[in-house]
Amino acid sequence: MTAPALPLKTPAAVEVFATVLALGPIGRAEVGRRTGLSPAAVTKAVAPLVEAGIVREESLPRAGDAAAGRPVHPLVVVGEARAVVGVKITHDEVIGVLTGLTAGVRETVWVRLADSTVEVVVAAVEEVVRRLVEWESGASVASSVVGWPRAPGPLRAP
Repeated sequence: MTAPALPLKTPAAVEVFATVLALGPIGRAEVGRRTGLSPAAVTKAVAPLVEAGIVREESLPRAGDAAAGRPVHPLVVVGEARAVVGVKITHDEVIGVLTGLTAGVRETVWVRLADSTVEVVVAAVEEVVRRLVEWESGASVASSVVGWPRAPGPLRAP
């Protein structure tokens, strides 16, 4: 099961997503001020992000946002919308973390290295990534690219 790619197809979408990720919850007008984009450009960039479920508009305005005019419905990144795997290789181990879009750690895996040969390190990275993906999906993972056979059944309850 592969999540669709992030809908960051334009420079405006990248700027808006990065701004909401770094500063959210943040109103559209403030996104426009910070990025220099027009209100229409912000709206156009936000629409596919919301549709993809990676950004949401908070349903209630934040306290203190009350002002004349339309209420502010801040935008926030939905951290759980996607999973991200990060890998660190040291002289004696491979460390992998599974996070969401907002970098909240969901799971961590360590694999000790028997030695530092390329084959051993690559195998350890493959194991770390496989274990993290299996933890996230609750099912075993197959990949013809790295030669992972699919094991039957889920490995943890979803």
